[in-house]
Amino acid sequence: MYDNKVPSTIFLRFFFLLIDTQVMPQSINGKKNYFRYLLITKQWEEEARKALRRLRASNQVEEDIEEMRAEERAQQAESTISMTELICSPTLRAPLVIGVVMQLSQQLSGINAVSNYFCSIAPVFVTDCESIWIN
Repeated sequence: MYDNKVPSTIFLRFFFLLIDTQVMPQSINGKKNYFRYLLITKQWEEEARKALRRLRASNQVEEDIEEMRAEERAQQAESTISMTELICSPTLRAPLVIGVVMQLSQQLSGINAVSNYFCSIAPVFVTDCESIWIN
């Protein structure tokens, strides 16, 4: 009864994953950050103002430009960390190990599969699977 649904759901997830990876760079998120790219990376302030005016449909963009400039200054003041520093630092190694172990335990225990396919399995045990997730 449920064997026919599993391959189709896997196919649909894979299909939507492919669509997302192709569409997301050209989506609204990409357009929303385009003016930030122009201002911070390319240093093209006038083009950034034009793009921001088009997005906001308003000429009041000075506050946004100043906010992006402040962000740029804060970003330049931050120090970067390499992968070797992350692994070698005792204060950062513990959270890294905890995160990796938690992810591995989720994968190996199969809890992700149970939570994803619960509503297709639940009618065997429970009559209303939606109420379980809501409560």
